[in-house]
Amino acid sequence: MHPSIVDGKSLVVLRQCLSRFSIVEKGVLEFDGSTLYFTTGVRTRTITDAELSAFQIVRADSKIAACHGFDLFLSEQHVRSV
Repeated sequence: MHPSIVDGKSLVVLRQCLSRFSIVEKGVLEFDGSTLYFTTGVRTRTITDAELSAFQIVRADSKIAACHGFDLFLSEQHVRSV
């Protein structure tokens, strides 16, 4: 997925505990032409290529309730340590 395609899309980062999912962070992706940023209400950070490649599109029939209302989701296991 190219960063320009996800520019302006909403992203939710999820943590899985057994069969349930909880929201770790949520925000909007912004691409300035060279760097992809993830902006939450608290901070802004860059998205790595590994994180970008792990994005999943939220489908209308998603069974993960925590994803509803978002464009993309990412499992916390793919998030780099900051």
